[in-house]
Amino acid sequence: MVENARAASESEIVTEDDRRRAFYQLSVPKKVTVMSAGPLVNLFIAIVLFTAMFVGFGTPSPTLVIDKVTACIPTTSSPLGECSASSKKSPAALAGIQKGDTLVSINGKTFAGWDDFKDYMTTLPAGNAEVVVDRGGQPVTMTVNMAKVSGSDYGNNQTFLGISPQIALVPLPIAEVPGKMVDITAQSLRGLVSFPTKLVGVGKAAVGDTPRDPNVLVGMVDVSRLSGDVASSELPPSWKIAQ
Repeated sequence: MVENARAASESEIVTEDDRRRAFYQLSVPKKVTVMSAGPLVNLFIAIVLFTAMFVGFGTPSPTLVIDKVTACIPTTSSPLGECSASSKKSPAALAGIQKGDTLVSINGKTFAGWDDFKDYMTTLPAGNAEVVVDRGGQPVTMTVNMAKVSGSDYGNNQTFLGISPQIALVPLPIAEVPGKMVDITAQSLRGLVSFPTKLVGVGKAAVGDTPRDPNVLVGMVDVSRLSGDVASSELPPSWKIAQ
């Protein structure tokens, strides 16, 4: 009876032209086109949103503004440069470099960014070097006695100055956005590949007594909690949006 009513109703609403346009009547290329429309629109929206974020707000990147001056030269027993009775002051601390200074040049070499500075330090020998920083809009020139350190964080016999960068949102040039999108896509694919192992971690955290892996999958409750943490933080509004 239900089938008869459904057939009668369909005969009144669906015409022969409608039946010819039904999805199951379409050719394979047309079916593929219809099924691809949704994912392609989602991809387009993602590209637009990520482009607006990368170009309009930027991505967290190290800058040449000094956020921290390491007090002492790192050692095996003190890899973060904490000072002890036998520690030696770091070159930056001895020279008087301060938090908030902007690194301008070393031995006349200027830098496009923090990565450029790091690459230069791999070629710089130990000993005296002329370092110029910008302090409150004024250039300050000082002679710094560069040191050599070794360790997992610095490599083997690496020239060491003793400064850490300030992290800021740096807008990307529009030409670099496609490469960034490729990196994000690759990270997403790697995440999908590792998804089964993450589920194992979720199961262990649910039934076991081992500490939860901070990199394990999270649910909607955790997503809401993380969003609340970002919203209630003291970060600038642009940082909150970028997060």
